[in-house]
Amino acid sequence: MLGVTATIPVGNYPDAVAVSPNSANAYVTNNLDNTVSVIDTNPSSPTYNTVTLTIPVGHFPYGVAVSPDGTQLYVTNGEDKTVWVIDTATHAEKTIPVGNIPGEVAVSPDGAHLYVTNQSDNAVTVINTATNNVTETVAVGALPFGVAVSPDGAHAYVTNTYGNTVSVIDTNSSSPTYNTVTVTIPVGTYPYGVAVSPDSSLVYVTNGNNYTVSVISTATNTVTETVAVGIIPAGVGVSPDGSRIYVTNSVAATVSVISNVFSWRWPDLVGELLGGVAVGGGGWLVIGDHFYKIPPRPLAMAIIARAAAPHLGSRIENRELAEQLRNLLS
Repeated sequence: MLGVTATIPVGNYPDAVAVSPNSANAYVTNNLDNTVSVIDTNPSSPTYNTVTLTIPVGHFPYGVAVSPDGTQLYVTNGEDKTVWVIDTATHAEKTIPVGNIPGEVAVSPDGAHLYVTNQSDNAVTVINTATNNVTETVAVGALPFGVAVSPDGAHAYVTNTYGNTVSVIDTNSSSPTYNTVTVTIPVGTYPYGVAVSPDSSLVYVTNGNNYTVSVISTATNTVTETVAVGIIPAGVGVSPDGSRIYVTNSVAATVSVISNVFSWRWPDLVGELLGGVAVGGGGWLVIGDHFYKIPPRPLAMAIIARAAAPHLGSRIENRELAEQLRNLLS
């Protein structure tokens, strides 16, 4: 059963949070204190669930991210128009000037680049982490805020809060459209948070004024599903296996948990279909080179058998057939 296991005092008006790749620390920006709280998240540590360090940063820190190797911490400072780069071992700091009112920051999977939204400039700053220099400024939509890089490193997704759109930036350095917006996707009203599924196939966007989450297929760059959540949804996160989405509802003071994300993947899958069931009622399906586990639920064996049996060994070549299978499994 889920529940709150600890409440940890930090600074004044805590906002963004990032966890180190080794799960040893969590980093929290404190807007009104101009600091970052470092929380020990190692259960075997004697200082577990306490703030072990408070790091001074710039004015009005907001976004925070950790490098994939855990050695660098990146903090956006809204009033200073900077990103601070902090060595997580020595706490040495460097400052990188960016655009006006920087919001969120995301790190590429290889750790080579940072992507920072500049809300007043309608742009994203791209930073080379080896040199800590700005290499590109990419024009996006109106009042960009959220940013997330796909785990495959191919694209960055930016929410344009006043534009009601998501800008897709090509982040593949070998592409002819590298560091440009290749498509703009209409979503709901006042899009804010954004996250990408572990397999890079789906993007989740919170729509603050619609009380919904838009689900975007990265294969088609279209919204394939809209899910109702709580009042003024803001932050969004995805579980490591991609099976659950967590959405913070600001005014409702709740978190919505969206599950059965598996079914949303059907419209864009092509490949040979294999399926089966496991002891306990769970099941699995293989389409092409993708393996999908279905959690146990009532009548799971019958549902999977009915959906998969007519198509085992054949190929899913079109969306119409995929939609039929999705409906049977829903």
